[in-house]
Amino acid sequence: HISLPHALVRRVIDFARRRCPEVIASVEIIDKLYSDHFGIVPVEAIPAGRSFSPDVIAAMETFLHVPVTRVMFHAKPSIIEDLCYLLPQRFQKRISLFRSDSRLLQLVAPDTSKAIALDFVGKSFGITRDNVLAVGDSTNDLSMLQWAGISAAMANGPEHIRKAAKYVVPSNREDGVAVAIERFALV
Repeated sequence: HISLPHALVRRVIDFARRRCPEVIASVEIIDKLYSDHFGIVPVEAIPAGRSFSPDVIAAMETFLHVPVTRVMFHAKPSIIEDLCYLLPQRFQKRISLFRSDSRLLQLVAPDTSKAIALDFVGKSFGITRDNVLAVGDSTNDLSMLQWAGISAAMANGPEHIRKAAKYVVPSNREDGVAVAIERFALV
């Protein structure tokens, strides 16, 4: 768990809301999702096949007093594109961002990735990357797919993700993860 300082997160969210008032912000702290958005979320702000269902809905100041695992901005694609341009200019190397969907922008601590996490876990258990299976379907999975010795992309993932993986398995709606585990891990 590599976190962002809560004071930085407040500044990032305030900046994003000033520049793009329609954006919906949420934060992940450890394994819980928090937001101060009480209203109905417009359909054009929700990634396809997902819902917006925070564990806690309350005023930001009630939960933004501890380090944050991840910040998420939900909005229509044009707003997310604007934030992809504006946030790195304003906050430079204090955040890393990636789009996992055209309507979702995620921010994490700099130099944080799923590949770094897998490397850490692998070393903790004495497992080399050649013996690690990574399965993914989104841009935030790219580093892990490139790092792992065995990588499988879901058929529903974007083309650049499928090309980065060594194998393509059925979509997540067709039990692609189970197929990957059966094919590559349970041999």
